[in-house]
Amino acid sequence: MKLKEGATYTRADYGVVVLDEHTGKYFRLNETASWVFVHLVASDPPLDLESEYSSRYGVENDVARRDIGLVSERLVSLGVLIP
Repeated sequence: MKLKEGATYTRADYGVVVLDEHTGKYFRLNETASWVFVHLVASDPPLDLESEYSSRYGVENDVARRDIGLVSERLVSLGVLIP
C-alpha cells in the first residue's frame, strides 16, 4: 500500500497522526494502528507483518491477520492509503 498523494504523517508519543492536506482532515492512530500503518506504508510483506504483529502483541496469526486487515481497510476507506 502507499500513502495517498497529499497525505503526510508524523509520529507522536501516543502513535501516528496522519494529515490529508487536501481536505485538512487528520487522523490520530493508536499504538497498534500506528504500527500497522507504518509497516503498510513501508510495503512490508503481509506474511512478515502478521508474524511480527503476532509476536509483538502476543496474539495468534489469525488474529494478527484480522487486525491488520481491519486497520488497512479503514485507512483505505478514509482515503489515506491506496491499495
